[in-house]
Amino acid sequence: MSRTITASDATYRPTFDVRAVLFGVGVPVLMAVGLALWLMSVAHRMPDPVASHFDATGVADDFSGFTSTAVAAVVVTAFTGAVCGLCCALYAVPLAMRRFGVGFSILITAFCVMIFVAGIAPQLDVADAAGTQLDWGLFWAGVGLAALPAIGLPWLLKRDDHVNAVPAEVRDGSHLDVDAARRGEALELKISGSRTLMSVLGVLMFGSIAWLAVASWWWVLVAAVITAALLAFFVATVRADADGLSVRVLGGWRIVSIPVSDFRVATAAREIYPIQYGGWGYRISAWGSAFVVRTGPAVVLHLAGGKDFVVNTDTLQNAERMAAVLNGYKTAAAG
Repeated sequence: MSRTITASDATYRPTFDVRAVLFGVGVPVLMAVGLALWLMSVAHRMPDPVASHFDATGVADDFSGFTSTAVAAVVVTAFTGAVCGLCCALYAVPLAMRRFGVGFSILITAFCVMIFVAGIAPQLDVADAAGTQLDWGLFWAGVGLAALPAIGLPWLLKRDDHVNAVPAEVRDGSHLDVDAARRGEALELKISGSRTLMSVLGVLMFGSIAWLAVASWWWVLVAAVITAALLAFFVATVRADADGLSVRVLGGWRIVSIPVSDFRVATAAREIYPIQYGGWGYRISAWGSAFVVRTGPAVVLHLAGGKDFVVNTDTLQNAERMAAVLNGYKTAAAG
């Protein structure tokens, strides 16, 4: 015996927080523009070639043309700050995360700007860039100054109570199968982000961190390790059985375990979007938590405390089947 409960088919249309875009994207872009103008103003005072890379002690160890170095500096700075700000500017992202994103985008942009300024400034009016050292005093002074807007501007963002972090559509499709529970049925499936998604995110994450190679090539290794660790969370195993729902990553590390006693009902969502939860991966916020690796169907557990847990599945049929089995165990335990 099985039954189906359907809910509202309301469409979720995410919107951007205009102030978050202004502060989290606009300020970093202005900082990148300022860097570009400064580089243009000092171009005639630079040696040829200029120092474009520094070792772990801050001494120049690689050289290139000024134009290519300046273009790379401006592009990396604008791209890094704007992407960080834009990712946190959606209304779907909780207010606290939006505030953090604005502050972080300003600070990371200042970090980029000052690492380039600290490398270029000591080369002004120098005939030979060999032996040039990064000006760490100038670097930290600039980052410290940028901390003021990074701390102050986020608090100008305001709560917008009429925007829901989780749309009604996520509650669509509840199923029940007590017979499966009596048979001791267990369902396990693999979920993963699309190859295109993981490739793009891998490039973005690696590129956003690897610019630190300006200071030392060892940062490339750090970027590779961090990128690999983050992408590992885009491949997971979801299991539904008598113990409830669990999610495992990295081959067996259980990061989520929700027993049958902790949820009221399990439902199947036809389609969820990462932006509804603030992005991909394991997300925690005031409305609940989610493990999202792609756009598509999902199982939603409506927890006893009034919050939700959402996890992707590979197909809608598997989402419905997993919800039915979980509800079956819930009913069997109650009866």
